Amino acid sequence: MITVFRPETPGELFELVKSQPAPHYFLAGGTDLLVQHKDGAIGPSTWFDLTAISELTGIRQEDGKIVLGATTTHDELVRSPLIQRYAPVLVQGAEVIGGPQIRNRGTVGGNLANGSPAADTAPPLYTLEAEVGLSNGQRTRWLPIADFFLHVRKTALEPGELITALRFPAREGIQGGFMRLGQRRSQAISKVSVAVSAVGRFDYLAIACGSVAPTVVRAPQAEAILREQGMAGLEEACRLIRDEVKPISDVRSTADYRRATTGVLLRRVLEQLDSGPRR
Repeated sequence: MITVFRPETPGELFELVKSQPAPHYFLAGGTDLLVQHKDGAIGPSTWFDLTAISELTGIRQEDGKIVLGATTTHDELVRSPLIQRYAPVLVQGAEVIGGPQIRNRGTVGGNLANGSPAADTAPPLYTLEAEVGLSNGQRTRWLPIADFFLHVRKTALEPGELITALRFPAREGIQGGFMRLGQRRSQAISKVSVAVSAVGRFDYLAIACGSVAPTVVRAPQAEAILREQGMAGLEEACRLIRDEVKPISDVRSTADYRRATTGVLLRRVLEQLDSGPRR
């Protein structure tokens, strides 16, 4: 039996969490949770529908940072002028998630809460050096996104905690690119993904890869050679990144294929950024 509550404020939500029997699940878009329930992975439990809590949604600029409410949908990310300006890589990641119906329902917090290294918003958020806000109703703590993901399907969320928001620096002139490989362009899980955010001629540069390790991974060696040599270091960066990822073979792809295509995607993203306008 599933018992569902729809609180209207954070205070009401956390009072219900304390008073209701576990296990607890937080429902936002439901694009993952409902599928898991249908497949029998979730049994009798208490669900908390977050869609009526206005404090958990929205996009704003505050104290030099862009702040995203956890229940902000992927479609809202794509359409937001603030995200287009300060996080173009996140626009590109969000716009290939599922189909239009999924993007209109799925949320940025929900995409991260599953702990999947294939989540398409995760590598972009790594390159933006995002922090994840976690609350249990009594305290809110902020973790760097790299500390939030611990392993496949395992995050730093503690019992009773909820992702409430994300934030990252509002860097002027930032450019970004995101590319992935899957069975199809959309409505398919990524086999490999690469995200890049950069300012100027790599005055700021961050590279992150998805689906190639138990968590999303940064590529510090590839970043370092590009900062030092610019696009002249492209060949070396593509070689280095293949050694920085730690993929496995599974039903979707082989480790060797993932390793090779990580370098290919990095090349394509960087060449795309290099050919674009400099802001």
